[in-house]
Amino acid sequence: MLSFIAGCALLVHVAKSQTFEIVELHLEDTKVHAWLMWLSWGVLGFLQMSTNRYLKGYWRARMWAHRIIGSLILILTIAMGILGIRQNNWTLSGSHGHYVIGLIIFFSVFFVTVGGVAARSVTRRKVWKTKFIHKFQGIHKVSCHSD
Repeated sequence: MLSFIAGCALLVHVAKSQTFEIVELHLEDTKVHAWLMWLSWGVLGFLQMSTNRYLKGYWRARMWAHRIIGSLILILTIAMGILGIRQNNWTLSGSHGHYVIGLIIFFSVFFVTVGGVAARSVTRRKVWKTKFIHKFQGIHKVSCHSD
């Protein structure tokens, strides 16, 4: 929710400071960066959290929606991070600290995505082991405790 509010505040700032001409289809890289980051972290981030909360009854659909939205967030974050660095002449410096926050968020999104993939992998392996253990326990109960 906080990212949604921050994204809205950023959009208001961009909208007040620059003109937005849809007719000419002329978008500066800064505007593209701002809009797609807001879309990524504000809208898609909210949707990704919502899939886990409100689609609990539809496990398979929830997992696919969560994966697809997470992948879109990662792709947009990487693309817009590169675009932002390009706008700054391929340097990570400046009088404002926007690039510092951008790098922190860039690596946070990357590590959260890697963590999600790792957690899913571990969960799948544990489910397999649990099924194996339950089968073994069932065979043991039938063979050893039958009178």
